[in-house]
Amino acid sequence: MAQYYLSGAVAARVDGTPAALGGPKQRCVLAVLLANHGTVVSIDRLIDAVWGDEPPPKALASVRSYVANLRRVLDPGADVGPDQTPDARRGDTQGQRLASHPHGYQLNLLGGDTIDLVSFESLVSKGRTALIRHSAGAAVEMLSEALALWHGDPFGEFAYHEFAAPEAIRFAALRTTAIEARFDAALQLGGGGELVPEIEAALAEHPLQERLWGHLMLALHRSNRTADAIQAFDRACTTLDREVGTRPGEGLQTLFEKIRDGAAELRVAPAPHVLNPDPDPAAPPPFVGRDAELGAVTAAVRRADGGAGGLTLVTGDSGIGKTTLAQAAVDRARAAGIAVAWAGHPSGVKLPLLWTWIQLLRQLGGELGTTGRKAVLREAPGVVNALVPEWHGDDDLNAGSRFAPTGFALVERIVAALRELSTLAPMVLVIDDLQRADPASINTLVLLAEEFPRVPIQVIGNWTFFGDDRPMNRSSFERIVRSNDTVTLHLDGIDRAAAADLVDAVVGGTIPPAISAQVWEQAGGNPFYIKELARALDTDGAPQRGHPALSDAVVGVVGRRLGVLDRPCRRVLCAAAVVGPEFNVADLADIVDLSVSTVQSRLRPAYQTGLLDELPARPGAYRFSHGLVRDALIAQLATTDRTSVHAAIATTRTATLATAAYEHVIATADHAWRAGAELNPDVALGILEIAIQRALNRSAYHDVAGLAEHALQIGDRLPAKPEHLDRQATLWLHLAGAKNILEGQASESAAAAVQRAFEIGQEVKGRAFYGAIALQSMLLCAHGRIDEVEIIAIGLQDQYDKSGDPVIGLVNDFVHILLYTLRGNTDMLISTGLHMMDTFPPPETVIDPLHFFHPRVYCWMAIAEAVRGDVQAMREYHRRALHLAQSRGDVFNILAARLTYVECAAVLGVTDGIVELADQVDVEFTAAGSPQWAACARIVRVWAQVIGSGEGDAAVAFQAFDEYTCDGTTVMNTMFLCLLSDIELHQGRPDSARALVHRAGRLADATGEQAFARGIAERLAAQSVEPV
Repeated sequence: MAQYYLSGAVAARVDGTPAALGGPKQRCVLAVLLANHGTVVSIDRLIDAVWGDEPPPKALASVRSYVANLRRVLDPGADVGPDQTPDARRGDTQGQRLASHPHGYQLNLLGGDTIDLVSFESLVSKGRTALIRHSAGAAVEMLSEALALWHGDPFGEFAYHEFAAPEAIRFAALRTTAIEARFDAALQLGGGGELVPEIEAALAEHPLQERLWGHLMLALHRSNRTADAIQAFDRACTTLDREVGTRPGEGLQTLFEKIRDGAAELRVAPAPHVLNPDPDPAAPPPFVGRDAELGAVTAAVRRADGGAGGLTLVTGDSGIGKTTLAQAAVDRARAAGIAVAWAGHPSGVKLPLLWTWIQLLRQLGGELGTTGRKAVLREAPGVVNALVPEWHGDDDLNAGSRFAPTGFALVERIVAALRELSTLAPMVLVIDDLQRADPASINTLVLLAEEFPRVPIQVIGNWTFFGDDRPMNRSSFERIVRSNDTVTLHLDGIDRAAAADLVDAVVGGTIPPAISAQVWEQAGGNPFYIKELARALDTDGAPQRGHPALSDAVVGVVGRRLGVLDRPCRRVLCAAAVVGPEFNVADLADIVDLSVSTVQSRLRPAYQTGLLDELPARPGAYRFSHGLVRDALIAQLATTDRTSVHAAIATTRTATLATAAYEHVIATADHAWRAGAELNPDVALGILEIAIQRALNRSAYHDVAGLAEHALQIGDRLPAKPEHLDRQATLWLHLAGAKNILEGQASESAAAAVQRAFEIGQEVKGRAFYGAIALQSMLLCAHGRIDEVEIIAIGLQDQYDKSGDPVIGLVNDFVHILLYTLRGNTDMLISTGLHMMDTFPPPETVIDPLHFFHPRVYCWMAIAEAVRGDVQAMREYHRRALHLAQSRGDVFNILAARLTYVECAAVLGVTDGIVELADQVDVEFTAAGSPQWAACARIVRVWAQVIGSGEGDAAVAFQAFDEYTCDGTTVMNTMFLCLLSDIELHQGRPDSARALVHRAGRLADATGEQAFARGIAERLAAQSVEPV
């Protein structure tokens, strides 16, 4: 086991012992290899890293010497040095820590090997994920562990070398992020004064990080050092002004104001005790996923019953569950015999002054009856005159003096009236949509809060937020938060499990978990949106026929916010919705053909109404506050408007496709496809072709298949000219190759794509046409139709002899090699394979539809040499296949070469190390979306387990064989049947073993596939059975 260290200094420990890494140049070589572990680093690159522009005359020899020294130290069991022959270096280079390649070296991480900076990055990522998921305790633990791995500048003395500088900068920034995230998590857990020394130390190193200043201020404030917290803000102002000439940002300024004003929300209360309200067990819960919040409002109700007042502000986005939570509090208050009143504030309706208190007093008058109304008439008659004059009907004692006070006098008398009513019974007052209350009503609530220590009145106020820390009517909200005995309870989305319960309840049945999870993700955990989306589902989870994707209720919620926007704002906002969930203002300006400043000004109302959130880490970028907001906007767009925007997006992004991030390329290709007739088909097809190239470079075959299908739809709009037909034939080949990998060697859709490429290619007889012939030959062989491929091979040979066309020659060699492989003619296979390699060089990139020819032929040559027992030749051809695939970044053929190695081991009867390697190949093929290829590795893995140790589950191997052959594939079946026979024989089932060998023999005779005839004959002989 090797532990590598790049933080602070380049060092290593092997099996717990410090490794002697030699001088600076040798350590530099190791640093370069570690920075690129798992990939081949060319010798030229190593020389540049060590000596720069002035290498010595014997630089090559020195690098080889350094590598040999490092190999002896890091991998003492691998006796491979620079003086050994190439044959001595053959083998599975992935099994060596420091492997040699023809033009460079590769450092591999073997089982248990670690690199401190790689572990650091992984822990930081996990810690940040935990923080996002509100697991602050786990976040602190993982981020602390990550930071403990940091011992100084990344790459130590080589931090400023060209090869290391970019990564050193990235890791340093990641460390800063980790420090800030750890403090975020610790403060979420209620941390305070104990964090101050650590934050001060971090600020000494990073004095311009405003988040750290915010952490320091909050930690000081929580430790009752508010004066020091305010002084810390002054220090931050001085530092930022002196160093960069700026003032603190809005976030730090807001925190300062809250600390100065003693905002209660900055104090972390202990986790609320979840009380058992003893509801009827047969009754369904009023809502799900809010146990802690329900406990908090239940506690407020009980405090009222105990004679204590207070204000609970329930905050969150529209539909998040504020009203439902308040209703739960009302239900519990009524059950406890507490007087209840509810005030609402509908939007779009002109309401009288002090409407909040008019509603509450009317309801309290009904709750407490004549006694309550008379008490108010005696204590505050002016309130009755101003707000509830109808109460005079009970007693006309004051009929002659119905003077109605105004202003502060009225506010004061309202509080007096409530105080008097609370002497008759404790009260719970709910004020829904409190943010819409008029200023006089807010003033009354603030004044009432002064009475809370002395009156049994609990107020629950619901206040709508537009995203995080963006309350509507912020100034009034902050006034109320500063009031006495105020608790803020912010509601986020419910979790996945609660969402599943809610979906089941709405639908009236148990919905498949995958469907519930999809609803939860689409709704962002918002209960209102979850319920509306669930109403569109049948009891089995399938969408209801005729039900719109977005309910009228969802569209209505968004529509109310849109209704306050002017037309220019809505037009820009709809264009942004087409761009995606997130967008950059500068890009949007190009799309709508307006200046950046104009777009900014038009978007501002959308931000203010909560439809958009700013992205703090990306200045000038926004995201939609909710995915359904964007969906509703798009739903309101006419089709022509939508396609026009798609076309504009695709056009503006075309120039940067070559260097854009992969996900942006894929998104641009989707815009080009969705633009339809609004975008020139030649331009659209060019965008899709670039995206296919990028996908092929990543071996993203799912993307390749989808992009190719869309590109072919666009191609149908082009005239049938030779150059356009050739492009279409190439696209069909890309689709065939992707389908072959994803669906298996006998894929019907792959065969159909090959046929289309063949039909179109006949018109132009180019590279794509002959590539289609090669793929068609492979598909025929996969179904055991080898005789038909012989006819194709004869035709190709004749055409090549007549024309000398190199494309025809390449395909001719490839198809003949395929035949020789399956017929078991190893001599002709090897000679033709070498001829192909020497005469027709392999393509330089994977975007050529024929890029797989050369690595695949090397794999077949390796298997053929294994069959005739030449281990050295097998290893050499396998090495060439692997190296060729690696040099092109061809992920799939790298995996194919590794599968070939385990298949060769099975042919040779070698089990040492094969179980682990086959298992890894199985996992990686499965992850790549190629279950049929993964099944091959699984068969070999079980075979190696049984033969090597006597363990292993035969049922797994037989199931894998069924998966491999489920589409009618026959190629290689004879070998796998022989391996299954070995498994059965070693597990004491000789009759089954003989039956399997017979089956292999019959299949070989039926198809003509004789590549493994020797193995069949040997097994028949070993089992003392006459061949039949």
